[in-house]
Amino acid sequence: MSEKMEKPQVDIEAIMEEIREEVRKKGPYEPIPGLDDIPTSVLRKTDWTVSCAYPAEGGNPLKRLYTKLVSKAVRCALFPLTNRLTQIHEEMSLRMDEMTGMIEDQQKEIDDLYLRIEQLEKGK
Repeated sequence: MSEKMEKPQVDIEAIMEEIREEVRKKGPYEPIPGLDDIPTSVLRKTDWTVSCAYPAEGGNPLKRLYTKLVSKAVRCALFPLTNRLTQIHEEMSLRMDEMTGMIEDQQKEIDDLYLRIEQLEKGK
């Protein structure tokens, strides 16, 4: 009863070799871009628009009237929420910038204290 159950050994190198072989079989692949390579300041209309909130022009008049009514209803519901989310994101960004400044100040203070300790130890 006191026997310990042995955990099965996992051969990571064998698994990695299988994965590499599959990649070689499937041919070249496009590497995933790093997060630093993705522009964040560029917003495209398709990134934030809701198709039913901005109906297309033309087509059946009844369908246009229906989509216009639905669009106004959706705007009434979505726009206050999106405005509030935008405010929250701006506030979070501001607070993160403040925290970054505080961390930099604290790091400078720590560096100054280390320098002072070194000077005091040299003076002994």
